[in-house]
Amino acid sequence: MEHLPKNALKVFRAYLVIIFAGCSLIAVTAVFTGFLRGVYGVWAELALFGVFCVSYFYFAKKYYENYRYSLNCQRIKVKKGFLFTLCYTVPLNSVMYVDIFENPLQRRYSLCTAGIVCPGAGRILISQIEYTEAERIRQYFGRVKSLGGKVEAKD
Repeated sequence: MEHLPKNALKVFRAYLVIIFAGCSLIAVTAVFTGFLRGVYGVWAELALFGVFCVSYFYFAKKYYENYRYSLNCQRIKVKKGFLFTLCYTVPLNSVMYVDIFENPLQRRYSLCTAGIVCPGAGRILISQIEYTEAERIRQYFGRVKSLGGKVEAKD
């Protein structure tokens, strides 16, 4: 199974920074509006900061290390998560099409997300992969479709 590129860890951590900024804004607003008064507001902010630090250094790295995908002549398999692991396995002949999209943060680090659409399974996402890898996956599925769902074992 293939690992994600090194830039993916930066993107995961940037997502955590954005989430932390939003949570901090909510906590600070709660302190100043009187919802969390006095010492409780300070402790809430410190607890939020502690959760952020643990998430930034530990959870993002573990998620990055456990995010894997593989593509062979019979199926595509995506495995992600570390506390709760999700594993998707889809036979190649049931793939309808592959979408490639990117957000501004992914674009900054030359990454994208490949969405593999299957009937019954919905959309399976392979996040934070390089654009050339996503194009390779799209071309591979195009070749599978053109051959009627059958691919030689040498791929």
